[in-house]
Amino acid sequence: MNFERKQGPVSCEFISVLGVRFLRGGYEDALSLLKNGAFMIAPSAPSLVMLDEDIAYREAMCSADFAIPDSGLMVLLCRLLGLGKFHKLSGPRFLNRFLSDAEVAGKHLLVVDPNLEESNLNRDFLRQLPNKFCTTHYVAPLYPPGEIVDSLLLAKVENVNPDYVLINLGGGVQERVAYFLKRNSSRGQGILCTGAAIAFFTGAQVKVPRVFDELYLGWLVRCVSNPNKYLRRYALALQLVPMMIRGTKDGQKS
Repeated sequence: MNFERKQGPVSCEFISVLGVRFLRGGYEDALSLLKNGAFMIAPSAPSLVMLDEDIAYREAMCSADFAIPDSGLMVLLCRLLGLGKFHKLSGPRFLNRFLSDAEVAGKHLLVVDPNLEESNLNRDFLRQLPNKFCTTHYVAPLYPPGEIVDSLLLAKVENVNPDYVLINLGGGVQERVAYFLKRNSSRGQGILCTGAAIAFFTGAQVKVPRVFDELYLGWLVRCVSNPNKYLRRYALALQLVPMMIRGTKDGQKS
C-alpha cells in the first residue's frame, strides 16, 4: 500500500485482520505514516471483540489508515491461522519511542484527555520529558454511543494546527473521535489513538515491565493489579479466537 500526503510516498505492507489494516513494519514505518497525516490505532483484544457490537465503532476502526499490533493474542492467532507474522508493538512501547524520538522533539501535540485529573497528570508528564513539546490539552466530554461530532475539538484543531493529535481515551471511543477528525479536519495532522498508554507512565495505571510486554503477558500484570476491573474484560477478549477463525474461513471462501 502506498500512502501519500505531506512528505512524499510511503510504501508499507499491511495485513487485514477482521477488516482492520495492521502494519507489518515496525516503529519507523509507523512514524513515517504519521508524519504524512495518517490515522493510527492500537487495538487491544477486547477492543477487537467490540467490532461485532458497534457499527459506528467498526466503521471508525476499519477506516483507520493503519493499526499497530498491540494485542499479543491477535499476533499469536495470526501466526496460528496463517494470516501472517507480526512483531508485537504495544501502545505503551510505541508511545515511549515516539515521545523520546528526536524527530518529533519540539512538535506541537494536541492532547485529548478523558478528564481534568488525568489531563493535569499528562501535562506534567509531558513537560518533564527531555524532548520538549508544544502542547495543547483538551478534556473530552462524555461522548454518546454512535457517530461522534465534537465541534469544539475540531475548532481547536483548526485553530492551533498541531503536528499530531494524541488521543488518550478508552478503546471504542477514541477511534470514533479520530475518525470524526480525519473526515472533517483540513489540517492533515497525524492522529495517534494510544488510549491508556500514557497512563502507564504517569502512574494512573500500573506500569507493565518490558519483559512482561515482550512475553505477551501485559494482561496478567493488569489482572493482578486490579482483578475486579480486568478479569472479566480479558475473559471476554477470548471471543477473539472464534471471531478470527470465522473471519479466516470466510476469507478463504471468498
